[in-house]
Amino acid sequence: MNKVKFLTAIAAIIICAAACGGQQPKPAGNETNGDALISSEGARDPQQESAGKPTPADILTIYKKVLNSETAHFDAAKERNILLKEYFREYNANDVRFTIVDMDGDGIPEVAMEHDPGIVRVLRYENGTVYGYSFDFRAMSGIKKDGSFEWSNGAFNSGVGRQKFDGTYTDNFNIAEEAAEPGADNSVCYIYYNKVFENQHRDFMTAYWQKEEADWKPFTTQNVNSLKAWDALQYFYVNIPDKIFPIPMRQGAVIPYDSFFLPEEGYAITGYVYDEGDGFKESYKLQLSKAGFVQVEDAPDWIESLWRYDRRSDGAKFFVELLYGEDTFMIQMYVNYF
Repeated sequence: MNKVKFLTAIAAIIICAAACGGQQPKPAGNETNGDALISSEGARDPQQESAGKPTPADILTIYKKVLNSETAHFDAAKERNILLKEYFREYNANDVRFTIVDMDGDGIPEVAMEHDPGIVRVLRYENGTVYGYSFDFRAMSGIKKDGSFEWSNGAFNSGVGRQKFDGTYTDNFNIAEEAAEPGADNSVCYIYYNKVFENQHRDFMTAYWQKEEADWKPFTTQNVNSLKAWDALQYFYVNIPDKIFPIPMRQGAVIPYDSFFLPEEGYAITGYVYDEGDGFKESYKLQLSKAGFVQVEDAPDWIESLWRYDRRSDGAKFFVELLYGEDTFMIQMYVNYF
């Protein structure tokens, strides 16, 4: 985490503690493959490089070449370049299907491939390289259009997550989790790393299950070659903590962020950073007001503006912070279920 993110995150913790009576507990996370950072220096395939910043069409062209085994991708577990057909031979994969979905919410979609026995292969483009990650049975299932999915560590520990990537490193960010000891009467439940009551978790999961499933297609050469360039804007803000938060808009169009960060364990903040400064600050304040948020008058000096919304149905408290960095404007969102 960079210095700006760290300071603003700590600020949010202080505000949360003051407004809600304490910090969020830190649950045990769900471990996935590739849980150690491995150097990928020299792993790039020259065919995967693109001059300048690639467009969605450029990235889709690269994905097609990898899917058709015309060019290699970097396997995060093997730490070397392989062709996709090599991977399928090793797993003796059958009944393969694939979908394009943004799993980490960075605006650049991933390709998820599912095959027997319940294994998911994820292809991800980053800085000219396509990385490949495999997730074993129950580590990733029921992928939704927004990139979230269900995971399970067995009968007594399960949840909903999103995936975080950085080169060969990947980790699960828990959106919701339920854990219990064998024979225990009650489960311990979390939503965005907040400890919640079982009925709050149940309501959250009921709404989650109503989300649309990802659009899966059989993995055939025809289906791969028929893929069309996607509109990258449709993948922005899929990681928004709750639909009650207004998405920044300008004249009916989504304002894309330049970078973002998901919540970290121990506190729950989703942040969006804009290089254009405060060009839409006032209009976003108006959006917040129309959505029912009320400005907190006694916000700390280092926060330009703090907004709060209390939802009566489940007691959840929603906060939006507007902050400034050097030549940047930042929106941070978080939810407390205390």
